[in-house]
Amino acid sequence: MHDFSCADPDEMFYKIFADRIRPHKEDKEQVIKMAGVMDRIKEQVLLEQAVEFAKKLIVDGELSLKKIAKLCELPLEKVQELAANISAETKGQI
Repeated sequence: MHDFSCADPDEMFYKIFADRIRPHKEDKEQVIKMAGVMDRIKEQVLLEQAVEFAKKLIVDGELSLKKIAKLCELPLEKVQELAANISAETKGQI
């Protein structure tokens, strides 16, 4: 875990890992590229969390789909799709 948190490859314990990661930490282009990758990963994780929260709110049934879309910052169409899938899954269990 130590090596993953090191900004400087010279501080890493595992030389093979340090040598492989060095270009990504020292080359400006690679740093920018990795920052973009990390941003996309973060966006995907946030989207997945919003979808899971929306599903919980849909199942709860207290809020309108429009309100859920607004609170979760999702398109209304996406929330409607989630609601339809949840409804179909529920019917399949009866």
